[in-house]
Parts: sequence; structure tokens; C-alpha cells
Amino acid sequence: MKSILLIAVAFLFFLSCTDNKALPADIFPVSKMKVIVWDMEIADQTAINKYTYKKDSLRMEATGLYQQVFARHKTDKKTFYKSLAYYQSYPDLMKVLFDSVTSYGTRQKNSAYKRAY
Repeated sequence: MKSILLIAVAFLFFLSCTDNKALPADIFPVSKMKVIVWDMEIADQTAINKYTYKKDSLRMEATGLYQQVFARHKTDKKTFYKSLAYYQSYPDLMKVLFDSVTSYGTRQKNSAYKRAY
């Protein structure tokens, strides 16, 4: 029993000591970044489905779709990629971001399936 209590206390101590980095003001929080990344993935897949064998057309189509995503989220390429680079430099935050994107995507797909049936 004491060993279980000791493990639980050690675990809580570990969690309390993790480095919770405050994001700089010019970096998107995970809640905003996950939606933009999800929309970028949809833009990629749309371009790939439309122009599978035409690489130049694919690149132009993806770029146009990205601009639409940036406009929808009231941001620009520079700001998005700056935030993405920040997350990439902190693997723990990147994991949180992509876990959030995955969860968000799953909810979006489930919602679409429910509307379809």
C-alpha cells in the first residue's frame, strides 16, 4: 500500500514540475492552431484529389487553397508558419497540437456523418 502511495505522490510531483511554457503573444494557441492545421490538411487533400498527376497544377491549387484557409482564419502565411516553427521546436507542444488536431478532426468527421444520415 505504501508503494502505491509513493508512486502516486511521485507521479503528481512529476506532473507539477513539468515545464508549462507560456506561448509568446505572436504564437497561436493550440485551440486556434488545431483548426488551421485541420483546414490546411483538407486543402492538401482537395488539391491532391483534383490534381493527382499534375505537380505544377497541384502546387498552384494548394497555394490558392492555403490562401483561402488563411483568409478564413484572419491570418497570413508568415504568421502561420512562425507559429508552426515554434511548435516544431518544442516536441511536447507539437504532440499536444497534433493530438488536438486528431481529436478535432474526429469530431468534425463524426458530425459530418451524423448530418449525412
